[in-house]
Amino acid sequence: RRKVWTTWPPQMSRTVSDTASAKVGIDVSADAVLEVAARLRVEALKKVDDDPTAAMLATRQSFQLQQQYGHDAGELCAACAAVCRVQRRLAAPRAPAAAVDTLCSALDTLDAWAARDGRDAGAEVDFLWRELWGLSRSLCAADQIGAPTLEALRAADRCLERIAAVGLRRPLLIETSSLGDRDNEVRLTAEEILFQQADIAQRSADACITQSNSAPAEMRQRDREAATFFLNRAVRKIKLAGATERDPVLRDIRARIEALEAAPVPAPAAASAAPAAAPAAATAAAFAP
Repeated sequence: RRKVWTTWPPQMSRTVSDTASAKVGIDVSADAVLEVAARLRVEALKKVDDDPTAAMLATRQSFQLQQQYGHDAGELCAACAAVCRVQRRLAAPRAPAAAVDTLCSALDTLDAWAARDGRDAGAEVDFLWRELWGLSRSLCAADQIGAPTLEALRAADRCLERIAAVGLRRPLLIETSSLGDRDNEVRLTAEEILFQQADIAQRSADACITQSNSAPAEMRQRDREAATFFLNRAVRKIKLAGATERDPVLRDIRARIEALEAAPVPAPAAASAAPAAAPAAATAAAFAP
């Protein structure tokens, strides 16, 4: 099982930029600011259980200072991991959907540093995408509250989209052999990512249908349209993964789409009906094709 780090793994090498800003202001050096950011992070993590809201503000500020003035990729990952730890505490018992933005932001910063310095932070990039991979699985898992929400499924899909982008530049090694034996390496392939996205799309469709069953009549058609959108997305992902039209999963999804499209349009409710909740279609629109 892959270990999910809450602090930067000490055995990993750290990539340091050679072009860090020497000064923040006239009498303030960047190193002094980063030293304050590191102390701020350490003190905040001591208070995660007692005052998670305050810890969130402090760790986020520390992370932002690392992004703005930092030059050490390892310290950036430590600051990112601190924010994610507090986000997990605040979101418990559910997985923290907000952590997706944090991890993607750290990857954006490493990409900017790599473009500036002409050097890729390999170990740190691997750390971040593996965190996204673990987070996507947590977001899709059922917990003691119940099935994952549409928001959680949307966040999981964003994790996979970003991992796929990383995979265009480097191999996605989930596990590596300490002896350098490539036969024992475990890689995350582009096809596996596509199948995972298709599964998320199908589960999103199920969530829309479930919501439709208990929604007012005037909202049911929109929920079903959202479900159809997600099922069509699943079809696209499975076909991109190389499946043929004879694939039983693909045929089953197409049958579900046909059933939804053939279902009668629910009659609108009376004008005096209470306002309905926001439709699932709003969430569906946030997914890219």
